[in-house]
Amino acid sequence: MNTLALEILNDNPCQMYVSGTSGNKIKLYVHVWGLFPTSGWINPKLVLRESRPGTEPRQGDRFAELDFHADPPPQERIVFNALTPLLCEAVIELPWIVHGVRIYGQNNAQERFVRAGTESSDRPASEGDDFVPIPWIVVRGGVDLGG
Repeated sequence: MNTLALEILNDNPCQMYVSGTSGNKIKLYVHVWGLFPTSGWINPKLVLRESRPGTEPRQGDRFAELDFHADPPPQERIVFNALTPLLCEAVIELPWIVHGVRIYGQNNAQERFVRAGTESSDRPASEGDDFVPIPWIVVRGGVDLGG
């Protein structure tokens, strides 16, 4: 079963936000919604894409490229056959400077330039830690850098 999100969402109320801080390592704070084929998907995560021949970034295109994955619902769970958004919030530490983040689903990709600041400074005032577009359930995820 493909565990990649069908689409990466970027419309209200499911917008994508990226902010970052610098220091010894670059920290990116990513808030992104992915669309999945049924309810019940769990453990959302962003996985750094491997560099493959023919997929090198364009000159000056310094984007971190990530795939949005989640685990399918457990077999014993009752699910609804309805497209369902799932939130992934992750902190990503990178050893290199990037201009933005590009996140891929099966059918599309969305990109955002990194804004300087903190995680909370990049969210709209109407959205806080308890923001959930009802009736969807939020499962907070992490990041897998393949290491």
